[in-house]
Amino acid sequence: MTTIAVLIGTMLLGESLTVIQCFGAVAIIAGCVLVLDPFPRRLEALPLPSAPPLV
Repeated sequence: MTTIAVLIGTMLLGESLTVIQCFGAVAIIAGCVLVLDPFPRRLEALPLPSAPPLV
């Protein structure tokens, strides 16, 4: 939401957009991508070796 608010302010209100704000937007979007994990890399679980009964 923060990134969208800054872009709307820049387009509609004529506010200036600095390089630091652009880096911040990239950091926010990258953090969201890392948290949401759009490409899950799930490995199949290996079967556990069976042990002989103790009794």
